[in-house]
Amino acid sequence: MIAKDRNRRLLLVDDEEEILDLLNRQLRSEGYDISLAPSGESGLQIVQDHEVGVIVSDQSMPGMDGITFLDKVREINDEVVFIMLTGDGSLESVLKAVNQLQIFSYIIKPWSVPSLQSTIRNAFQHYEACSIFRKTVKRWMYQNEHLKRENDKLTKKNKEIEMQLEKIRGTMS
Repeated sequence: MIAKDRNRRLLLVDDEEEILDLLNRQLRSEGYDISLAPSGESGLQIVQDHEVGVIVSDQSMPGMDGITFLDKVREINDEVVFIMLTGDGSLESVLKAVNQLQIFSYIIKPWSVPSLQSTIRNAFQHYEACSIFRKTVKRWMYQNEHLKRENDKLTKKNKEIEMQLEKIRGTMS
């Protein structure tokens, strides 16, 4: 279960208004903060303005296709979890999206609602797990750096004490 203080913003990007409306209706009961974008350009603006956890994007859109959109999103926020939505289930397009963008999942139109809901739930769990991992690594790195600085101080102090001890030994001889 995802904690309430975690980012639950879901961005849906599709050039077909009917698809956006359908996705919104099928997902609003899941408790997400849903943002809708009718193009890659408007989706990029949302990503720049808000912290987004999961993006479901159509692959085939005029102006900017889904792969280009998701590639540009990576430049803004590389922590977002991507789900590609498409009517083209060809192996070539799936491999291109997976290899270029490391997408979380690939959903082919028409989709089953329970499968869609489950995939997005899993994507948010993945997002949360990765977020916790990144925060833990940052904390460990900070603590490691702090311990290194303290160790350096102790090493310096130890050398000072050894030098004083040598002076005392020298005066006693």
